Amino acid sequence: MTLVSALSALYAASGMAACACYGPQILRMVRQAEARRAMSLAAWGGWLAVSLVGLVYATVVVGRREMMVVCAFNVLGQAVIVWLAAAQRWRDWRHMKMAGAGPAIAKGI
Repeated sequence: MTLVSALSALYAASGMAACACYGPQILRMVRQAEARRAMSLAAWGGWLAVSLVGLVYATVVVGRREMMVVCAFNVLGQAVIVWLAAAQRWRDWRHMKMAGAGPAIAKGI
């Protein structure tokens, strides 16, 4: 086994292990609205954007399948977290909007 192939295998294995670490966070966010509210959309959105650049780089410049797969799973994990947090904020905003409009709707305005 060459150094390049060993490093490629190590990168793929460690990258997939790191991607598996999204699992507990995603499960917590699915189960708890407060966890979804606590996520920073700016931070996770920024990490997602950087990871998307990494995926494009891995695909266009590097062209190594292991790197593309690891980057794609990283993007997927981050996208799920951003989506869950954004969807919760949307639900909260709609709830507040409907709660504020309630009396006006009840009065026929």
